[in-house]
Amino acid sequence: MSKAAARVPPAGDSRSEGEDDQALIESAVAVNSAPELDEALRLLALTARDLLEADLVTLVVWDEDLRRGVVRAGAGDGASLVGEEVPGSSTPYLAATTGEPVVERSSKTEGVSWAIAKAVRRLATRVTVPLHVEGVPVLTFQAAWRTRRAEATVDRSVRALRTLGALTGVAYRAEEERRRARDRARLETVLESVGDGFWLITGDSVVVNTAARRLLALPDGVAPDFDAFNLRTLDGQPLDIGLVTDVVRSTRLAQHFLVRATRLDGVERIFEGTTSPIVAGGGDLTGTVSVFRDVTERHERELLTERFLERLFDAMPTGVSVLHPTTRKMLTSNRAFSKLVGYERAEMEGIEPPFPWWTSTPDEFDDDEWAPPDGTRRVEALFRRKDGELLPVEILRFWIRDLDGTPLAAVGLITDLSERRRFEQQLLVSGKLATIGELAAGVAHEINNPLFAILGLVEFLLKETEPGTKTHHRLELVQETGLEIKAIVRALLDFARERSDEQAVVSLREVLAQTVELLRRTSAAKQVEIVERYCAEETLVHASASQLKQVLVNLVANAQQAMPGGGTVEIELARDGNWVQASVRDNGPGIPEDFLPRIFEPFFTTKRSVGGTGLGLPVSLGIAQMHGGELLARSTPGEGATFVLRLPAYREAVK
Repeated sequence: MSKAAARVPPAGDSRSEGEDDQALIESAVAVNSAPELDEALRLLALTARDLLEADLVTLVVWDEDLRRGVVRAGAGDGASLVGEEVPGSSTPYLAATTGEPVVERSSKTEGVSWAIAKAVRRLATRVTVPLHVEGVPVLTFQAAWRTRRAEATVDRSVRALRTLGALTGVAYRAEEERRRARDRARLETVLESVGDGFWLITGDSVVVNTAARRLLALPDGVAPDFDAFNLRTLDGQPLDIGLVTDVVRSTRLAQHFLVRATRLDGVERIFEGTTSPIVAGGGDLTGTVSVFRDVTERHERELLTERFLERLFDAMPTGVSVLHPTTRKMLTSNRAFSKLVGYERAEMEGIEPPFPWWTSTPDEFDDDEWAPPDGTRRVEALFRRKDGELLPVEILRFWIRDLDGTPLAAVGLITDLSERRRFEQQLLVSGKLATIGELAAGVAHEINNPLFAILGLVEFLLKETEPGTKTHHRLELVQETGLEIKAIVRALLDFARERSDEQAVVSLREVLAQTVELLRRTSAAKQVEIVERYCAEETLVHASASQLKQVLVNLVANAQQAMPGGGTVEIELARDGNWVQASVRDNGPGIPEDFLPRIFEPFFTTKRSVGGTGLGLPVSLGIAQMHGGELLARSTPGEGATFVLRLPAYREAVK
């Protein structure tokens, strides 16, 4: 028997109310000291049995809808009923639903379980008292005696059971407090055992763990306050964490955050975390919890990697375009690609095919046409720059895919082929020129042999004829013509002797003079006059004399073709600071305005009917650029055309 029950005076109706009160007080002390709820309820049942001198005591706990009750504690004959269900047709159910005590003086047992019926069938008097208290399940105390009890005794029993019911409510509340204390202790243990910071807000209460205080440099005893940490976005904009909390409360969904914060020691750090709602069992929102960690070092590493990749992407000498995997919308491109096509990146971002640099719409919208599923595809195309210049390119196309193999982007690596094409054309032309040079040398030697004989015979004949006679005059004309042929042969030999791939310090004046000497003899028959103007300054350049002659021959040949009825070609040599420039000017009809931007395009020609290939000017431009110079063209329709070859002056000459 419990201590509370042992102090109850002996059975009898003569016990005073003071003695009852003392027993109730001692019972309350025992309940409060009980370590668990079941132990407290057992003590209350024993106290009720001893206090009321009852043969049976039960304590029934009902569920929320009062459809089912279970005997939670019992004493006397009721001890064997613990765990039994109490149906809705029973007396305890009646008391629970009405909230009023029920007194029975009968042995009827309808509506109760077999076990309960067996226990109460010989009990003449039964008293059932309900308890309805907020925060506590509905309870019913029942006491029963084998003999009939007096009205006064029954009334006193009802009062005692009500008091014991109140103590039962106290026991429930005490158990709830103990449960909360245990939960809080477990929570605090968990919070203190992890390295992440926890920030809990429940009502007006704010709880932070040791990790949070360490991460935020928040001393013990200092109340936590979000506003004290100057929260900002990564780009420095002020951040109201209350708005995040409001979103969590309204949506009841967790919200991720990445913020800059100034700790209380003045150190700025970056924190990443999640704010989540705390929802009670009934669905009520009771607060929020934020879990966060310091990601400053990780963010700095990621930022460094991102910036490194961005700089690498932008510094690549190969053009790169990144397109959307389905729409082919331009997502981004690097500086080399922008320079390649002549468009600013801001102009290209977001545009969709057909792109303005395409000369035709390629059939590459299907995935398989872009690149094989697990490989690359290399194609050649012709781009048109923003300034109208045509540019041969090679495109290496491939996909960027996620871990599941789904395309994330279509990537093209674009290489400018113009230098390669110019080099190939130059090799072709150089090969032809070498062949022509060899042929010219052979022809020259073959001509020289009979020419020497002719000139020798003419010289003997001139000695045998009388000066002033017709015969002598005609022989002089033959001699003069032979000497001209000899000069032409000598020029051809000079042209053939120089290798086109050898560069040296040469005088551009001498190169011009030699070339003009050769051209003048072939241009006279075409009624084209060549006029030369050379500056007095030194005109040394580091170049291949043969290739420079090739450029000048091309320019003069173009001028001659522009003046089929004859005209004048002016060749002028001048110094312009650290540059040496040779100008070739004709007085022909000029170049049409629409054609001028395209004259340096490979294979572009308006003279295809007379054998033009469209390679002369592109090759000449390539030679000029290979020597570090440039070839410029100016023309006004009806006023002729001017081509200017600009080459850097030899450094020693500059000094």
